[in-house]
Amino acid sequence: NGVASNGTSGGEGKKAEVDDHPLTAERLSVPTPATPGATTGTSTPAPTPSSATSNMHTMFANGASAAMSSAAMHMGGGGVPPVSMDAFTKKTSMFASNLASMAQRGIAQVAAATAPGQPVNVVGGPNNANGAQYHSRSSYGSTTPNVPFQSPAMGVPTNQASAVTTQGGANDLDKEQKAHLVREHVGELLPGERIIMFLSNLLHVSDTSGASFVASQSQDGSMWCCVMTYYRLVLFSTSTRTGKVEPPPGWDPKCWPDIPSSSIKLLEMPLASMDRVEKTVYQAAGSSYMGLVVYGKDCGRTLRFTTPSYADTGRAFESLNTYAFPGRRNLGYLFAFESKRQQVMASIKMDEKTGQQTITIPPTPKRFDPMMEYPRLMQATSITQSPWALWASVNSTYLLSPSYPSVLVGPASLDETKPESLNVIRQCAAFRSEQRLPSMTWCGVGGSSIWRSSQPKVGLQGNRSSADELFLRHISESARGANAMAEPPPVYPRSILQQLTGDTARDWVPEPGCGLKILDLRPRSSAMANRTGGYGYENTSNYSNTTLQFCNVQNIHAVRDSYQKLCSVCNSESTADVQWSALVEDTKWLAHIRTILASAWETAYWVHVWRLPVLVHCSHGWDRTSQ
Repeated sequence: NGVASNGTSGGEGKKAEVDDHPLTAERLSVPTPATPGATTGTSTPAPTPSSATSNMHTMFANGASAAMSSAAMHMGGGGVPPVSMDAFTKKTSMFASNLASMAQRGIAQVAAATAPGQPVNVVGGPNNANGAQYHSRSSYGSTTPNVPFQSPAMGVPTNQASAVTTQGGANDLDKEQKAHLVREHVGELLPGERIIMFLSNLLHVSDTSGASFVASQSQDGSMWCCVMTYYRLVLFSTSTRTGKVEPPPGWDPKCWPDIPSSSIKLLEMPLASMDRVEKTVYQAAGSSYMGLVVYGKDCGRTLRFTTPSYADTGRAFESLNTYAFPGRRNLGYLFAFESKRQQVMASIKMDEKTGQQTITIPPTPKRFDPMMEYPRLMQATSITQSPWALWASVNSTYLLSPSYPSVLVGPASLDETKPESLNVIRQCAAFRSEQRLPSMTWCGVGGSSIWRSSQPKVGLQGNRSSADELFLRHISESARGANAMAEPPPVYPRSILQQLTGDTARDWVPEPGCGLKILDLRPRSSAMANRTGGYGYENTSNYSNTTLQFCNVQNIHAVRDSYQKLCSVCNSESTADVQWSALVEDTKWLAHIRTILASAWETAYWVHVWRLPVLVHCSHGWDRTSQ
């Protein structure tokens, strides 16, 4: 904390130096405590209680004299003009605050110096199963050894006496020892899986299931380690306790895996299953340590672990955010690419004549090829000529709809190679939110098909698009023609339909002349509210041979919040079983699932029973539509 420059009576300004401030470390004669996670090349011994106490007395004495000198100067001494009482009060309050902070640091140093050391075992490797012990001393991560660590690979004792080295961190184990620990307690890694981070001697480990480990309470001398690969995060224990885990009563022993009990102490989470990573504070023995909380996407699962030093926590935090959430810049870090890196690099051949390098490894076969799957799907129409056609060039450069795939399926009556049809397709995409025009996703016998899109840009003025209306007319007419050529569907009596639907109030029969069912998955109120933003829903008076129905599905934010509430009820240990049904009902999860399944069932009903094309959309075509 530096002081502001003071003006003199002669008009000359003198800027106060930072070292002249009464609260600097030099003036207070108190050594600046090492920042957690900082690294230096020298060793700083832990302060003794007497030295820390004397530093506190010196701090109070020098700080008080400096404060009185500063007050005298501000009151008019030394030729300096007096300042206002508010400025003096502000400076005095700042001095008192900093003085209290210094006192708390001194007390923490005294507590750290007088605290007994906590022995922690370090498992060395295949030749050093028992490992060596050392004692933790400082809350800043300093260690004072009792027995030097003996590396079986090097045969040289490693000194751990630095005040800023990690508490049994990754520097204590060489590469061979780390690999041995992973093989012994985790198992063989997947093909192409490589370790990118290793942390040992974790102070605290816990997860949502209730499993918890505290290093100070360990009785078997084991430790927990953290391993991160390009695929997953693994927390494992080095416990050497053996013995089989007996199957539960009534369980077939043949179906029970033959695994040792030590492998139960293993927690892992794939990087792709992580939702977010946050920093947290772990309290232990009167000291605070920085840790991490990893939130998973699966039913609110969390992993918590605390490292011995702030540097290890920061490194783990940066690594997880880089590799679990790569973004566009770091897509090469994905396990799908990293697992093949060595194979690809080994297959590079150089042409001696041109010097050009070429990858000779054959490419991985595509899991999905739309040019093969859609024709296979359209064979189910059971007619000579399918009413639907592949559009391979209209969105090949993603200029028509940036968020749609490059290959689309539309009515065969609209030929993408003809300028008139291409103009209709482009105008229809422009009239839809995010340029997401109606596109077929599934088709069956005759004209039965499912289409998806986004909401039209109707607005409060009721805007219309002749191209959008013509596009939907092509869908309904193509489906009607395909149904006329296909074998007619079975006719179900009204009683059968009522039994099938469970609803006696509705006839569940298409309206006369209906050729296309539009299912707007939103509540009507939400659809009408979007008209104020220039969007809305289809007016069936302008779209001939269509019917519109709202399905009352909530947006994805409401469904996600309900899911998180359900996870909290399921994972909470304080949930009362007598209130279980009421607590689940309060989450609204069953209500959301019911409306989503009802919408999906109704879509399948109109497609399967009546062979109608169904257009499904919500606001932007990705939220409720995907559900």
